[in-house]
Amino acid sequence: GDGRDTVGYFEPGEGAFHLSDDFGEGPPQFSRVLVGWDCPACYPVAGDFGGLGVDGIGLYDPSRGLFLLRDRAEPDAPIRTVAFGDAGTPQLPVAGRFAACPQSQWGLYEPATGTFRLRGCRSDEPTRAFRFGPPGGVPVTGRWQGEALDGIGVLEPASGQFLLRSTATEGAADRVIPFFH
Repeated sequence: GDGRDTVGYFEPGEGAFHLSDDFGEGPPQFSRVLVGWDCPACYPVAGDFGGLGVDGIGLYDPSRGLFLLRDRAEPDAPIRTVAFGDAGTPQLPVAGRFAACPQSQWGLYEPATGTFRLRGCRSDEPTRAFRFGPPGGVPVTGRWQGEALDGIGVLEPASGQFLLRSTATEGAADRVIPFFH
């Protein structure tokens, strides 16, 4: 809630998020451990899911097509569940501010087809689906050039490049960033 992003990781075997509250000197100090998820096959996701101005944490369970979200990254924050996606389909979660609304929107990326499916600001809005990048990528989101809203991207493992688009829409990459060879 201080306006800065820090790092964290999810440890599936322990069902625990390990979060750092600042970068300080040296390696990050993981000062908060949030447990109680009981979802070892889930993928982590973070975003301002409650529109509170602070990032929460969550998991996506592809076997059930279900997001498990905490609006705040605190141990006493309740976990709410939201059905989204096709149960049993391999999909990876994404989150970002893709539209002008107070909270982050969540979505899914299907590596087999290179398709993003993004939820709207309200639950009654239709889901946007579009393709970006080649199949087999790893999804990322962010503000690549200081835009007001988040864009989408994929890391293409075969070439070691990030393909980045400044908006969450179909189209050609705005930037291609070599990352590794």
